[in-house]
Amino acid sequence: MNKATLETFTPSGGREVVPMKPLGHDRFSATIQVGRENVLYRVRAGDGLTKKYQLEAVARPAVVEFQKSFTYPAYSRLEPKSVV
Repeated sequence: MNKATLETFTPSGGREVVPMKPLGHDRFSATIQVGRENVLYRVRAGDGLTKKYQLEAVARPAVVEFQKSFTYPAYSRLEPKSVV
């Protein structure tokens, strides 16, 4: 086996076929971009075809709050405080 392809399926983009990069004896590599929607994928190599697998898209993490704590030197006689 010297060729393999990756097929991806998305609701908005349909089907995309990407050649996979050979890594060595019967090993291949490819990258799947996951945006805001789930992606189904499968691999074709020779006369073989895998079942479809799903990559679930999730929202990117975002900062919702910052908290700062201030501890002043003793000579300042200021009380520690926290700010959100």
